Amino acid sequence: MLRENDALDFDDLLLFPLQDLLMIIQKFLKISKSLKYILVDEYQDTNKPQFCFLSRLQKTIKISVL
Repeated sequence: MLRENDALDFDDLLLFPLQDLLMIIQKFLKISKSLKYILVDEYQDTNKPQFCFLSRLQKTIKISVL
């Protein structure tokens, strides 16, 4: 009934973003296999989620920051 009314319950609010995130991660992993280098401009403006993302990337990809 919720779906018919385009409504979400609390579980949906947790599940849908997780599904989206997992899909994004899968796509990124596929793309990252072809990357050797990443250049990050304005590194001083990097926030915590971006830093975590870059930290994980550096294990397999060379990262240069400006």
